[in-house]
Amino acid sequence: MFTKHSDDLPSHLGVLQVPNLPPWSLQQPKLDVCALLIIRRTGSHSIAPLIKSYIHEHYSHHVHIYTDGYATATAAGCGVYMETINKRYTVTLTQTTSSFSCELYAILYALYCLVT
Repeated sequence: MFTKHSDDLPSHLGVLQVPNLPPWSLQQPKLDVCALLIIRRTGSHSIAPLIKSYIHEHYSHHVHIYTDGYATATAAGCGVYMETINKRYTVTLTQTTSSFSCELYAILYALYCLVT
């Protein structure tokens, strides 16, 4: 499933295990949609510096993690960047992986990195 691209990655990454938590033990997530409102008000998606500033101003005590997945006709993979600790991870996926699956793998890998 994964091909190792970084010395920081665990060698046992063939399969990621997700903890089996009962739904009633999970907390209700807190959502902040202010960045979405900024985009809607301005009508522009090229306001990344403004949104990044908002995130740093309101969530400086949180871990900032950015994920991305990509799939082309010849390659597929995902990346995770943990800004707070300045760590980058890239994972190569099988060529037949869909773009949507690549995005999900990036999120799953970010969660894996947080747990470990």
